[in-house]
Amino acid sequence: MADRDRTVLLLLGIETMWMASYGALVPVLTDLLMASTMGPVVYGAIESVANTVGLIMAPLLGRISDLYGRPRCIVAATAFGILSTGLFIGAHAGPRVGLPVSAAIFLVLAGRVVDNFSSGLSPTVRALMADMSAETDAGAIDADGLGTSTSRNISRLQGAFGFGFSLGAMLGGYLGERHGVLPSLYVASAFTVASFLLAVALPNGAAAPTAAAPPPSAPTTAAAATATPAVANLKASKHGAPSAWSSTLALLREAARSRSVAVLLFLRFITGIAFSIYINTDQMLLKERLGAGPEFYGVLMFGTGLVFSFTNSFLVPALLPTKEGPATLLTLLPRMDQRTLLSAGIAVLVLARLVQANATTLSLAVVGTMLAAVGGGITGTLIASLLAALSPDDRRGCFLGLSESLDRFSQTFSPLLGGLLFHRVAPAAPAATACGLTVVAFMIAWVGLDLSLMSDTKHKSE
Repeated sequence: MADRDRTVLLLLGIETMWMASYGALVPVLTDLLMASTMGPVVYGAIESVANTVGLIMAPLLGRISDLYGRPRCIVAATAFGILSTGLFIGAHAGPRVGLPVSAAIFLVLAGRVVDNFSSGLSPTVRALMADMSAETDAGAIDADGLGTSTSRNISRLQGAFGFGFSLGAMLGGYLGERHGVLPSLYVASAFTVASFLLAVALPNGAAAPTAAAPPPSAPTTAAAATATPAVANLKASKHGAPSAWSSTLALLREAARSRSVAVLLFLRFITGIAFSIYINTDQMLLKERLGAGPEFYGVLMFGTGLVFSFTNSFLVPALLPTKEGPATLLTLLPRMDQRTLLSAGIAVLVLARLVQANATTLSLAVVGTMLAAVGGGITGTLIASLLAALSPDDRRGCFLGLSESLDRFSQTFSPLLGGLLFHRVAPAAPAATACGLTVVAFMIAWVGLDLSLMSDTKHKSE
């Protein structure tokens, strides 16, 4: 129990420090790029190349964590983060020491590529958290027959994610506005080093998960007896794996056989496109339309992180079915099954993108961004936790990595598309496009999501 508690605290710390590093970069990344004479199209192209690397690495790192242990992969991913921030510092310092613009662009590209070598970090952290979630002891079952323990634990992990981002964005925006880009890069580097040190401290006992074979006398559960072929394929997790890559491809084929999994993965994909189209131009939109600088953007991201953290730490757990507990204000909220809550989160995202596309004042921009934090927090948490609940224990890392890979795939072309829309159509065009895509995601979630298979797999026999 001591190791379990220590691991949970370390995972929360790793996610907090990792996202604080990212948050410190966000307010000054545009200035770093513009200092190298890069416009939105070049920036979008760099993001597309970098995210192609992330597309490959996310499921591969997850599968390696399934085979050889999650802590080792978490340590490796944070080490890549340290190298990435070092390359950003070099890109900023390059023009001062006489490096040509092409060299600065190369260093930024290298920094983003190396950063995406760690794209499997968050899925691996979530997988380790889900490994410690006892669904059968959750004490609450929703209308689809799914236990909510994994959703609650991943939601709290996402809360740490949001808090870390808000802390880093506040510091990065303040330092970027008053002291330039370099101090923010140093702060980001320090946060990344902190996440690396916490990863090194993870107990070795949190090793590679295994799927134990059932004893001969073990009774067959009703769920196992009635499982569909797709569920049986997902439950048959003890396969020979000639390599991490080949078994990753095998998992992709298995996932494609389940309607529920396919819908969840597609939702991750299309919401990733919508997010990436907008987020890579939002700072430029605020600067051009409303005159907002890095300090305002940093404060805005700080507030976004706090709202995201509150949504995941308190709101999502309060909306899920649970045992009777101490009465609080949040216990007055209506309880929802996970399918309904996911659709509600996407609906909030639709409203957020609509407000952002039409924001003519800083106040409206703030409202739209906060709504996006609420909707994004609910949507991301529910997609990840439902996938974690469905996946076999010894393939959970790869399963979540596959979801991350689809998100990265959406980002291989979305930043470039967002830059072209911003530059060639109108500054608000990326937000309007994101709104339309999110409407499509809502329709798919409301009409097409069938969690009946998950009701069977929740009771998967050991």
